[in-house]
Amino acid sequence: MKKIIICLYLTILFFAKNSVSSEYSDQEKIVKVITPDQEINWLNKASAKEIIVWWYEGKKEEFFKINPSSDEFNKLFENHFDNFKKECLNEHYQSVHCMQGLLSQYYFENQEYRKAIYWARKASDFGDLSAIVVLKRCYFNGLGVIKNIEEGLKWFIIQISLQGDAEGNNLVKKMLDSNPAIKKVIDNANTWLKEHEELIYRP
Repeated sequence: MKKIIICLYLTILFFAKNSVSSEYSDQEKIVKVITPDQEINWLNKASAKEIIVWWYEGKKEEFFKINPSSDEFNKLFENHFDNFKKECLNEHYQSVHCMQGLLSQYYFENQEYRKAIYWARKASDFGDLSAIVVLKRCYFNGLGVIKNIEEGLKWFIIQISLQGDAEGNNLVKKMLDSNPAIKKVIDNANTWLKEHEELIYRP
């Protein structure tokens, strides 16, 4: 099972009353008898839109019988999305940074990049990996911001550090060996990590 450290998933597992999930066919998602591991698998594959609906409806087993591309599912999303955005503004809400990261991912998936960056910046300060990945992709590709490879690389380094990604760290070391100029980028990433030391992954 893929290691999950995104706080959203931890929060979901904590609040979920029923262990429900779904499996996938080649064509569409098909509901089966489900286990907690399958639930995590569903969350890993689901779009941000699907997870937002799950946030409110996931405790109901019948939720997983709804086709995500159906009008019924879209109606559920419309019913909950405004409330979800309002809750993302509540800084006192326990899971607000997870929700902000999810909202940034939703806007990124819908190519609303300026909104994605706005919410990603808020959530990244809490180490939300969804938000950090959004920032990395936006800066690398110039989506909603001026393209900045160095800034994208900084967020990539932060991402692999928070994940405890040994392979990614080895890649950064090789990049440094071949291009000493990126040391400044690494220093900037390390400064951010030092300021957010409590977020660093420790096995």
